Amino acid sequence: MNSAAQREIEERLKGLAIHLTWTDARNKVKHGSAFFVTSDGLALTAFHNIEDTLAIDPSAQLQGRWQGQDVRLRWKLSEPEHRQWQQECDIAVLEAEERPKGILALEAGFLDPALSDSQRGAHWRGSRVLVAGFAKGHEYELASGSGFVDHASPLETIEVQQNRRDGVLSFSSSLVPDGSAHGPGLSGSPVYSTADGSIIGITIAARTKFYATELWPIYKHWDQSGSFLKRIRRRMGDFSPNGARARAALATGLAAVALTGWMWWRETRHEIPEQLTAEVSRLDSGTSGPVEDGASFKVGEKVRFHFTSPKDGHLYVIDQEIVDGRAGTPLIIFPTLRTGAGRNLVKAGTEVDFPSINDEPPYLEAAAPDEPAYEGELLTLLIFPQALPVTLKETPVPLEPALFSLDGLRPRSFIHPLAPSADALALRQIRLKVAR
Repeated sequence: MNSAAQREIEERLKGLAIHLTWTDARNKVKHGSAFFVTSDGLALTAFHNIEDTLAIDPSAQLQGRWQGQDVRLRWKLSEPEHRQWQQECDIAVLEAEERPKGILALEAGFLDPALSDSQRGAHWRGSRVLVAGFAKGHEYELASGSGFVDHASPLETIEVQQNRRDGVLSFSSSLVPDGSAHGPGLSGSPVYSTADGSIIGITIAARTKFYATELWPIYKHWDQSGSFLKRIRRRMGDFSPNGARARAALATGLAAVALTGWMWWRETRHEIPEQLTAEVSRLDSGTSGPVEDGASFKVGEKVRFHFTSPKDGHLYVIDQEIVDGRAGTPLIIFPTLRTGAGRNLVKAGTEVDFPSINDEPPYLEAAAPDEPAYEGELLTLLIFPQALPVTLKETPVPLEPALFSLDGLRPRSFIHPLAPSADALALRQIRLKVAR
């Protein structure tokens, strides 16, 4: 990013920053930062900024200043099930009582939480980040600065107000180069990654280094529709000589290797494809790519699959083991009652991943039966305009081979006695190999 582009993003960040003030138990005025993430007034801050106020009254009005005007905010997610993860992750989701005019929100994003700390660290290490907030060192006036995620240990554990915070990003910043004496007020400020083109964290401490919590808990625990968060799709590694990554974007996908309990969740909108598109994230290696016919997996390999449909409709994934060149009993492996309670409605151009990051475990593990002639799996992916009248169970539903027929690989070619008039809107078959 050149200097002109960086200045432009810093000004955009400053245009989102909110100056929070409150009075603590000793009647002392405290300062903190927050920032808008949507044009209709949704905002984020560090939970510890507002913890004392919320302990007295969870519905208390929070006072802020934004672009020279007063704004009144309230804690949006005060339910007990939401309070716990916000407190543990030092994230608070706020909402303006009246919608401010003129918010130009920037994209906010997160990395897949199923990645290991070392993989996450490899992604962030050396990244340039921008911060904007209200630091004591700047007389609590709005200021911005840049820095780099620490090269040695980007994911750390620190203590913030006697609470342990695990797996946080650490980075330097020109905003407060002199250490903790000048850092108060910056907690809650946005952290923007220039390599990823999005806000990727919330500042939770400014000491000799800055520390930030990532945004994925918001997606995992609340915003699963992706209303304002995108998933950062990058392939780990590929460092250029100056330390910034040449990261290749992940796209979409779909497939299955092991029949485990799955859940699915929707992703952000993409350009509508001409056919069902498929991609796999290999979590052990941190790589990703399209799922091509004949794709190979190793027994024990942990993966997550993704897809994007060209049409609105209901997704069905049918799996058949290939033994000695023949496809076996067809199983409906998606949906089941364990896959989002049987919900399988998809939207054109909206990416769906499975298993869900909320599933346990949040990945599939490749497996192969103890059969010498076993060759792999045949997946048939179908989109129907309406749900088929199939009784779902928690486990995959078997179909008699005679009741499952494909006349070629063209849309509108699926034949099933339960829905003889239900023409498929889209169809794709993928053969997968599992190597012992």
